[in-house]
Amino acid sequence: MTAPRLRRLLGRPWIAVAAIVIVSVALRLPLLWGPQLDYDEGVYWESLRAMAAGHPLFTSVYSSQPPGFLVAMAPFYVVGHGVASARAGVLVFFAVALLAAYASTRTLLGTRAALVATVLLAADPLMLRQSVALQADGPAMALGLVALAMAAFSTRRRGADAQVAALLAGAALMLALLVKLLARRAAPRVARRRGARGCRGGWCRARRRCAAAALRRPAARGVVAGVQRAHRRAQPARGRPDP
Repeated sequence: MTAPRLRRLLGRPWIAVAAIVIVSVALRLPLLWGPQLDYDEGVYWESLRAMAAGHPLFTSVYSSQPPGFLVAMAPFYVVGHGVASARAGVLVFFAVALLAAYASTRTLLGTRAALVATVLLAADPLMLRQSVALQADGPAMALGLVALAMAAFSTRRRGADAQVAALLAGAALMLALLVKLLARRAAPRVARRRGARGCRGGWCRARRRCAAAALRRPAARGVVAGVQRAHRRAQPARGRPDP
């Protein structure tokens, strides 16, 4: 690629981002019909089959994770009733992760760094696996990146725009935790970016530490356990197993 073409491409970065996303997704499409990538895929697939048959989650349908992942993958499974259609949902989250990585890095470091970060994420070998495997890791990471992008955007705006972006960051982080608890590792980064502007002194440090401590494993497990109990109580009596 010549220097003038490269400058024109950098002048229109969204064209480059769209190209990266399209090429990355296209290269992964054949893998949707590939062999089993991990043992967990079979467990999630059977859970989706049971949910599609009308069985309630967390009672007759087993799930080792919060409810977000199976609920998010259920519409994709219904389309094709196979592993490939469920994997397509994970691939959609991968595309979201690429866009969120570009948006957050561009806000913090600029356009060139954002393009490099997007390419690195698309080419990462571990991400290649998690972008097509029927597992909760990829979607949780994608939502964590969305939360980071919204938090970074909120530090560049003032007034209502900043508040809305901060609200969206919190909502994305909450959804990420409902997909898989590993997303709690994104919470300190989101809190640090949100508190990077206009927050000084011991009170702000204490507030950030409290937010990080609230998302440690025991606390997060307690939140998920409460969600599971509420979900079980909401199920009709006929869907509960006999005592």
